[in-house]
Amino acid sequence: MESYISTKMRELTRLVLQMCGVLDKTVSLDSLIEAEIFSKVVNGTFTMCNISGEDESARLIPSLALKIVYSLKRCANDMLVGAMEQNNDKSKHEIEKFLKLMNLEWRSRVSAGAFTKLKQSKTMKANPLPLTEDLRVCFLLFY
Repeated sequence: MESYISTKMRELTRLVLQMCGVLDKTVSLDSLIEAEIFSKVVNGTFTMCNISGEDESARLIPSLALKIVYSLKRCANDMLVGAMEQNNDKSKHEIEKFLKLMNLEWRSRVSAGAFTKLKQSKTMKANPLPLTEDLRVCFLLFY
């Protein structure tokens, strides 16, 4: 459980650092959960994961985009619970708008590209042929 939490925190920290560069200012995770900057969060995720494929020498991490969506939703839901407990209608409304955008737009704008990259890398992966010794063992076991 400890490694799971630290992995999720590293993923979100990478997003926050990427967004600091995109927005040219210091940001925190809770400041990213705003509907007004949703498009910038999507672009930052594209850049961080190199889904667009513009820089082929960069390390492609399309699965990270799929992980980030769940982590961001979890953070937004936690923030929504806090806003509801504090009766903060303004924050509640803003978080609900962000979650609605994520549900409507993330799949088509980010996840589709990530799945395409994952599928491409899977089809490009070489499938090694079995060795003769392995075939002999299989033959002896089954016949």
